[in-house]
Amino acid sequence: MAKIKDDLLYYKTYHWVKKESDDIYTIGITDYFQEYLGTIQYVELPSVGENIFQNQEYASIVSEDKEKELLAPLSGNVVEVNDEVSITPNKKMELENEE
Repeated sequence: MAKIKDDLLYYKTYHWVKKESDDIYTIGITDYFQEYLGTIQYVELPSVGENIFQNQEYASIVSEDKEKELLAPLSGNVVEVNDEVSITPNKKMELENEE
């Protein structure tokens, strides 16, 4: 079952946003969306240094029978990427502070 966390802001496109500091935010996709996609085969993420823009495509996910373009929940400059997502795309990713 999908978990809803108090420290996350949820966006209409199955994204969450977590404020790390005044100018650093982490974005990801919800548990619900991961379950909907099923077995994820490939993930294409933006590069460090790339600018992303709210409501524009910034990444894509390919699963067994679906290909989804991800629309950014906010605009900004990418300062870090979770490379593990590309290496093991079907592993369900959890936030570090999860209980």
